Amino acid sequence: MNSTLARALNSKLSKIGLPGLLPSPVFASSFWSDFSTWYHSVSKMTLSLSKNEIMYGVLTNWSSCSTLNHLILIGKYFFYCKSLNSAKFQFADFLNLVYDKIEIESNIASASNKQNIFLKKWCSFIN
Repeated sequence: MNSTLARALNSKLSKIGLPGLLPSPVFASSFWSDFSTWYHSVSKMTLSLSKNEIMYGVLTNWSSCSTLNHLILIGKYFFYCKSLNSAKFQFADFLNLVYDKIEIESNIASASNKQNIFLKKWCSFIN
């Protein structure tokens, strides 16, 4: 999203009581770059997300697509939560959120006896 459009949308949102819900284009670009680097370091898969993939998800048929799309959704949720609270965006906070979500999903998998599905999805992201 270009900076002019982002500023216009944030301006409109602030008029209806939802100020600054969109991160700055510079932050968003930096975040997704950090995301790609982190994802590669954990999964050993090279990642170069397009704007469409960030917006709509990765639609290829490779095996970790659902995990990657889940992580992209968590990233967008992270933007939303931080914007609502006018909090500073820090990638470490995103990672904390990811690992909290993984822990919750692990507990649900254990309770429903579906640990094998959980492990298949998150094996690269847990120790």
